[in-house]
Amino acid sequence: MSSNTKSGIGGKVLTAALLVLFFTASSAVVTSAVDIYVPEGGNQNIQQAVNNASTGDTIIVHDGTYNENVYVNVTNLAIRSENGPGNCIVNAKNENTDVFFVAANYVTITGFTVQGATEFGYAGICLYDVGYCHISGNNVLNNGDGISILDSGYNSVANNIVTNNNYTGIYLELANANIVMGNTATNNGWEGIFLASSYNNTFIGNNASNNTIYDFYSDEHSQDNTVKDLQLCNNQTSVSFTYGNGAGLKSVDTVPTEPSEKLDISKYVETIEVCADSWLFLNMSYEEADLGCVAEDSLSMWEHSGTDWVEVTGTTGVNTAENYVYANITEFNIIAPLGDSNGLSIAPLGSSNGLNCTFGDLCVNASGWWPDNGTFNASTTQPIQLAINNASTSDTVYIYNGYYSENVNVNKRLTLEGEGRAVVNVTAASASDHVFNVTANYVNISGFNVTGATSYDKAGIYLGSNVDLCNISGNKASNNYYGFWLNESSSNNFTRNIANSNSNCGIFLTNADSNNITCNRVYHNTQRGFYLTGGCMGNNISHNNIIANGELQANGSYLWQFYNDQQENVNASHNWWGMNNNETKINASIYDWNNDNTKGNVTVLPRLNSADPCAPIPELSTVILLGIGLLLLVGYLRMRRKG
Repeated sequence: MSSNTKSGIGGKVLTAALLVLFFTASSAVVTSAVDIYVPEGGNQNIQQAVNNASTGDTIIVHDGTYNENVYVNVTNLAIRSENGPGNCIVNAKNENTDVFFVAANYVTITGFTVQGATEFGYAGICLYDVGYCHISGNNVLNNGDGISILDSGYNSVANNIVTNNNYTGIYLELANANIVMGNTATNNGWEGIFLASSYNNTFIGNNASNNTIYDFYSDEHSQDNTVKDLQLCNNQTSVSFTYGNGAGLKSVDTVPTEPSEKLDISKYVETIEVCADSWLFLNMSYEEADLGCVAEDSLSMWEHSGTDWVEVTGTTGVNTAENYVYANITEFNIIAPLGDSNGLSIAPLGSSNGLNCTFGDLCVNASGWWPDNGTFNASTTQPIQLAINNASTSDTVYIYNGYYSENVNVNKRLTLEGEGRAVVNVTAASASDHVFNVTANYVNISGFNVTGATSYDKAGIYLGSNVDLCNISGNKASNNYYGFWLNESSSNNFTRNIANSNSNCGIFLTNADSNNITCNRVYHNTQRGFYLTGGCMGNNISHNNIIANGELQANGSYLWQFYNDQQENVNASHNWWGMNNNETKINASIYDWNNDNTKGNVTVLPRLNSADPCAPIPELSTVILLGIGLLLLVGYLRMRRKG
């Protein structure tokens, strides 16, 4: 395998070529194909439509919730939702059976939310002993495994969101020559992606993040797999590797402090030995902007055993032309490139050879902070907070990509601009405090992914009492108690944010008036999407995509998409609620005077009939370059083949 890990046109050409090969191979002669709609006529559920279908037919499923387990045994059959996974839910009637079990070649399944096959060994979508199938654009959650590929080859699994499954997100066993591309496999109970005795599979552009045990895992019997552009959330680390005899890979939750004489470039990966004599030939890529004060030609690979950093010996070095550090790894620990200072960090403030901060008055990376044309101040514990402490009123603090573990207090008028929510990850150092706590007016915060404020009454981004005229835009808040909280905070602009997977609610307002809350995506929050209490008046809550918040009910509604726990009426018109033409389900998803006559009414009409494009979609955060399949621990393999 080439050691060049830089992405670009070549990777796109490879991807296109693979897809052309797949779909050229998978095209079959089709005659007299028909479209079958569900529910319609004698096809009241999906299984009835499959039973009535012939080779080459397309089943189109209208919006709604379908409680069934679907056995697909018709060759060259396409099954798709009419309006996407936010509108069409297939919930397992029997939790001991796959939701979709595919037992025929050339089957396409796309555009569903698939959930409820919760038992071990069963999946939301299972391919068994089949080839040339295409599974794409589905949300697969709350199953045993998300998507299983068993005894199957030459299939493609692309652009699915596979999250919050009890065991593994994407599981391959005795699976060969499949393409797994552009999927998000996050927050699963065991692993994100697991390979058992599987060969010659290609993994491109997947996001495997925040999985409990391993993000990507392969046993010693899985060989000749190719992995590229794998996203590990906690560090924007680009790696490429080949391996022998099995190995483990995981993102690094807690970053060790580098040796006093060395600087890091905020790239880490945790490697785990699976069996005796395991090895990795590992490349870790970087961008020029990652170097900061590090002399590029001094970079080398180091490993942290749990107590000390030790430089990797043997085959190791840096390719400054292609921007990657390489090493042959035979001892499995936390691995990171470290280097020497390039001397700019000792330049006097304001001197001609001081560090530039092109996009702000102060800049921050995961190693420290510096003022424009000034000296570098090393800190791996709270560089954002230190930059804020040293900023002047109305300054812009620009934060580069990387992983930051801190609770940030913003107590002066500032602009905090992250390089982008896909690449700037701020996790609460203490779960019992807000990630961002804003106590000043006229604060702008944009471009961050904020997580980890999981304790009661804590938020990803919190605007405190009498905080007004702030602009909170382009951020993502997930895995907090509240995603965003406006507490007695008024006249703020809150737009183009994502709030998902927060344990209480996505957006919480208490006594918050006259705020502009538009073009946000609020989805898959555990209890509520929006939550208003205390007397919130005059807020513009419109053009948001509010989808699948709270617990799914048997009638297809969610408790609760919008929770109005106050006497004041709320206008929530011109929003998209994840479904069409079903006012009953939408109204049942809203808590207001219909549930408690002391509460105010929530108006939803007129509503949007489709998702508003102004709100962001869940993105695959940018990148991590990899190059081969892997991972397992001795005694950890469990075989789940259905006989």
